Amino acid sequence: MPQISVWQMIILLFLSRTFNTVTFVPGFSGYTNTPAEYWGILLSGLLAVLLVIPVFLLCRKMPQMNVVAAAYYVSRPIGISVSLLYTGMMLLVTVNTIAHFVFFLTNTIYTQTSVWWLVVPTLLVALYAAFHGIQAIARSGSIVFVVFLLLFGLIVLSVGGDIELVNFRVTLHGEWRQVLFASWREAASNLELAAFALLLPYVKNRRKTGAGVYIVSSTAFVVVVMFLITTVLGDYARSCVFPFYTVASLGEVSVLQRLDSVHIALWTLIGVLKIALFLFLAADCLKYLLPRRSVRWSACICAVCVLPFAIWMSYDLVTLYRGAQVEQSGIPLLVGCVALPLIVLLFCKRIGNRTGVAQS
Repeated sequence: MPQISVWQMIILLFLSRTFNTVTFVPGFSGYTNTPAEYWGILLSGLLAVLLVIPVFLLCRKMPQMNVVAAAYYVSRPIGISVSLLYTGMMLLVTVNTIAHFVFFLTNTIYTQTSVWWLVVPTLLVALYAAFHGIQAIARSGSIVFVVFLLLFGLIVLSVGGDIELVNFRVTLHGEWRQVLFASWREAASNLELAAFALLLPYVKNRRKTGAGVYIVSSTAFVVVVMFLITTVLGDYARSCVFPFYTVASLGEVSVLQRLDSVHIALWTLIGVLKIALFLFLAADCLKYLLPRRSVRWSACICAVCVLPFAIWMSYDLVTLYRGAQVEQSGIPLLVGCVALPLIVLLFCKRIGNRTGVAQS
């Protein structure tokens, strides 16, 4: 099995997570631009740590397997069910990401462009990366990460003069329900934790360290982005369709003048990488359901399944909103990161007790 380093895994998950952060739509997520948002984001980091515990419990029992492989170890019917659920989950994220990506482009710079001309090329590029495997995606992620640091740093520096600290408030006034809502919303949309459960066999070592670094870094990044949105835009952030894009549009440097083009380039790089990652994971889960001769075409099969739904969601704003709500409901995360790992773990322990299999 091809291997990637723990830092490559961290970069992939971090960049994937940043896509949701820099492209969120307040109307889709329920963003309120209040102090409760900051406390909720910090609390979501703690929730993420709790949510990933079942994955590590299963990993300790079956260190060389992901959840799907461990489910097949238990029994073929359970393996098929788990494989179907994870494949569907990864495809859902892929479709939502493509549709959200197209939604931004068609509402900012490519307002007259056909959805087909955006969906098909994006999916083909992601398919090419997924077809070449996790190592190719990880190497691409390392390059994108360097570009991300440069472009994001440029945006931060350019809007520094527009920051108004008077807009930044952290004192709560009985808003604990909003804190809990914001924390669950952030944690529920963190489906990278479910991806982490599937990536474990590909990571060489220090998996716990990788999970911790990812959770801390991604939480810190969300806080920084929300700080910029709040201090630069103030209450106007709640009425913006794409707040961070608006922030980037305000930034100017002597060479580029406006930085909205930089933001679009940043979004494009990260978006394609996230689509490639989740398309690869969907294909990796689908392999267990295919005949041996068809395994190598699993990524292509997934891409064919994604295309019509991505086109449909890109044309229909109501469907796009519902897709975002499904992700943010927390059901996919609870199923992929808690329920399935725990169920498989219980069956593995039951088999271990019966057969005397040694603990890993």
